[in-house]
Amino acid sequence: VLGNQGKESNIPFLYQLLCDKDALVRQHAAWALGRFQSEAVRSHLEEALQAEQNENVILEIRQAIEFSASSQF
Repeated sequence: VLGNQGKESNIPFLYQLLCDKDALVRQHAAWALGRFQSEAVRSHLEEALQAEQNENVILEIRQAIEFSASSQF
């Protein structure tokens, strides 16, 4: 829902969720962050990608980075 809202004020909370202990929460946070066209968001996702160990979350982060870089809003 937070990604669909498009409110930049949600970004700090989504950053926090990228560190959640639950992989599914991290996946959803990555998806939501990917909806923002922002170099800062992509940079944060790239940092999260380096630390992530769950394959599903890694895939979602990679897709979010690609989507963020290619989206036209």
